[in-house]
Amino acid sequence: METGGIAPAFSPLNQSGELSRASRAYLAARSIPIETAFAALLRGENPLPEADVAAHAAMHDAVAPFIDAMPARPEIHTAPMPVRPRRELPARRAGYTQKAAVGGHKLYLRTGEYDDGQLGEIFIALHKEGPAFRGLMDNFAVAVSIGLQHGVPLADFVTAFTFTRFGAAGTVEGDPAVSHATSVLDYAFRHLAANYLGRRDIPEAEPEDGDTIGQGARDRAPLLPLDLPAEASPRARRRGFRVVSK
Repeated sequence: METGGIAPAFSPLNQSGELSRASRAYLAARSIPIETAFAALLRGENPLPEADVAAHAAMHDAVAPFIDAMPARPEIHTAPMPVRPRRELPARRAGYTQKAAVGGHKLYLRTGEYDDGQLGEIFIALHKEGPAFRGLMDNFAVAVSIGLQHGVPLADFVTAFTFTRFGAAGTVEGDPAVSHATSVLDYAFRHLAANYLGRRDIPEAEPEDGDTIGQGARDRAPLLPLDLPAEASPRARRRGFRVVSK
C-alpha cells in the first residue's frame, strides 16, 4: 500500500523514527542527498512534500476496482518532521584549547561548552596548512557546531568521522588521550569522545598512508587461499634469457 501511495498514514518517518521508504525514494528520485535534506531542515525548510488530501483520495479511488481487499479511504495525517530549536550558547562560555600535532602537523582544537558542561561548539585551527584547507576545516567546524546546538548527539559525529583517512596522519604528540590518528578529523573526534563521552574504547586503525588505498594488511591478503608467486623483476627476467644461434 505504501508503494501505491494509499497507506493509511502518511508520515515521512517510520515506526523506528527513521526516514520511511517512501521518503527515501522521493529524495533519491530527485537526487537530493540525505545530508542536503538535513541541512534544509536546519534552515527551517521541509524537503519532503506534505500529503495532499485530494491527490491521495483520487489515487485510492483509481486503484480500488483492481484490488480485492481494499482498505477504507485513508485519513491524511500531516506530521511535519521534528526540528529541534537551536540552543544558543552563553555569551561567556567555558571550554579549553588542546594543542597537538598529528604526523608532525600542528593544530589547535578549541571547544565551547554550555553551563551544564555539554559540548556546544568546536574550532579546529591548523598551523601551517594552505588557505583552502584551513577554510574547509573552519566551515566544517561551524557545521558540526550548528548540529550540536540543534541537538545532534556528539556520539553520532564520533561514529561518522573516526577512521577517516587523509593527510595529515600518523603519531599524535601532545595529547595523552590519543596516540595515533588517520586524519585530523579522526584525531579531533577521538579526542572529543575521550573528554566529553568518556570513551577510550575506540580501537586504533591500522597505520596506512593517508592518501593511499589498499595498503593495509587486510587489503594485501590474497584473494585465493594460497599465495601466488611474486612476479619477477625486469632484471631477473633478463638474466633468464638465453642466446640461441642457428
